[in-house]
Amino acid sequence: MIGIDVLEVKRLEAILERRGRAFIERAFTPEEQAYLRKKAWAPRSLAGIIAAKEAIAKAQGLGLFKMGIKNIEVRHDRRGRPYGLWKNETYLLSISHDGGLAIALAKKEMGGPRGEVPAFLREAFPYPKEEDHKGTRGRAGLYGGQLGMLGSAFLATRSALRVGAGYSYHILPKDLLPLMSLKYVEEIALAFEKEEEEAAFLKGLDALAIGPGLGKGEAQARLLKRVLALDKKIVCDADALSLLARDKALLRDRQAPTVLTPHLGEMARLTGLSPQEIQDHREAVAQAVARDLGAVVLLKGPGTLVTDGKRTYTNPTGNPGLATAGSGDTLTGIILGLLAQGLGAYEGACLGAYLHGLAGDLAAQERTMNGMVASHIIDKLPQALGIFYGQIDGC
Repeated sequence: MIGIDVLEVKRLEAILERRGRAFIERAFTPEEQAYLRKKAWAPRSLAGIIAAKEAIAKAQGLGLFKMGIKNIEVRHDRRGRPYGLWKNETYLLSISHDGGLAIALAKKEMGGPRGEVPAFLREAFPYPKEEDHKGTRGRAGLYGGQLGMLGSAFLATRSALRVGAGYSYHILPKDLLPLMSLKYVEEIALAFEKEEEEAAFLKGLDALAIGPGLGKGEAQARLLKRVLALDKKIVCDADALSLLARDKALLRDRQAPTVLTPHLGEMARLTGLSPQEIQDHREAVAQAVARDLGAVVLLKGPGTLVTDGKRTYTNPTGNPGLATAGSGDTLTGIILGLLAQGLGAYEGACLGAYLHGLAGDLAAQERTMNGMVASHIIDKLPQALGIFYGQIDGC
C-alpha cells in the first residue's frame, strides 16, 4: 500500500511557537533531531519529516496514533535520500515542498519485512559518479564453464554486469568460444592463444572470479594456481573451492583480497568437519576458516554468514526459493561485479549477499518460491538496486 500526506508548513510553525522544545522531544527521535539540527530547525524540514511519518502510517494502514509518532523514524542515506523505519519494516520515501506545503509519499519496501538496510551497506553501495564511463565502472573477469556446465559461468558473468560493472568477461577454452560468443550480447566471451596475451589482458581487470562449472582436473588446478598468484581481488566458488580443499596453502600465501563462497558441503571439504558440525557452529567455523586462510568467508544457507575472522554479518534477506540450481553462481557474479566497482572483499560479500537475497525475495513474490529459477534472480537485480536509490516503485 502507498501512503501520502500533505502538511502546511505554517501549521507546523504555529505548533512550534505554542509548544517549542516539548513538541520536538515528543515527535522526533534523537537521530531525526541530529538531522534537523543540521537544517537549523527549519520549519519546512520538520514539516517534511512529520508528513513522511503520516504517510508511513497510512501506508501501513494503522494510523499515526496507533503506531506511535516517535516509533516511526525518518532517516537519510549518504546521498541525502530519505527512508523510513518502523519496527522491522522499511519504507521508501519521497518528500517534496511546494507553495508552503510539505508533501510525502511512502511505500513499504518490497520483499517482506527485513528491517533497516544496514548503514554500512548504504555507505558501501557503489553509486555511479557523473564523470563515470564504462571503463571506470569496473572490469570483471570470470574463469569457468566446460561443455555441459556452461550455464553456471553464464549466470555469473551476466550477474556481474547486471549489478553495475562496466565490463564483464567470460574467459574460457578456445573450442567453446564460438558457442558462448553467440550466447552473449552485453557480456564478452574471450579465449587466448598465448599465455602472454592472457597475462596482459588480466592486468587490466579489477576483479576475477573462478569456479562455476570449471571442472576439477589437473588443468583446472594449474589454472587456479595461476589465478591466485595474481595481485587481484578474487572470488572462489564451486569447483575452485573443491580444488582449494586439496591445497589450502595457495590461499595462506596470498596477499590480495579473496572471497570464498562455500555451501555446507564445500565447507565440509575445506575443514574436514561434517555438515552437521558446521551447521551447529556456523559462526565459529566460518570465522576460524577466515582467519586460517586469510580470506573473507561467505557461508551460504539460511541466514547467510559473512566474516573476515573479526567482523561477522548475518544477512537478513532471502528465502527458501533461492535453493535452486544456479543461484550460487548468480551470487558469485554479484560479488564479482561489486568488487570490480571498488568495494573491499568484506563489504562486497556482505552487499552481494544482501542484494542476492533481496532479488530472490522479489522473484519469489512474482514467481513463487517453487517457481523461481536463477535467471529470475538476475532479472530482479535492477529492482533490488532501486532500494538504494529510494525509488518508490522499486523499479
